[in-house]
Amino acid sequence: PKWPLAQPMRVVGHNGEINTLVGNVNWVKAREKSKALPECELEDLVDAENTDNIVMMCNTQDVPNVLEPLVDLGRSDSANLDAVFELMTKSRHRAPCALMSLVPTAYENEPALSNNPEIVDFYKFHGGLLEAWDGP
Repeated sequence: PKWPLAQPMRVVGHNGEINTLVGNVNWVKAREKSKALPECELEDLVDAENTDNIVMMCNTQDVPNVLEPLVDLGRSDSANLDAVFELMTKSRHRAPCALMSLVPTAYENEPALSNNPEIVDFYKFHGGLLEAWDGP
């Protein structure tokens, strides 16, 4: 055991291993480096334009001291998940929706969801935006 790998329990209490961690970290890091939008002065971290930029593209180039690195393979699985979840909840995402996006349930061919197509649609939509943080 090492202290830097201890469970952070800051925003999300997660107990387990994330099998897709390397892919998830690479996904976020690739978007941290995105420079698709022009530079601007950052006055509010949660204004609409910056929020869309951060959440949709993980573009944090405006404030590297504040938001980067968001994820790091030197941290525990849970610490990385916690950091992404925290960013999402501070960027206009409701906590249940952020969690459902990051850690989706097995929804395909699930009889319990046959009368709830909106839930299936939610998972399909967000599955195209985010890579699931899957565990065992």
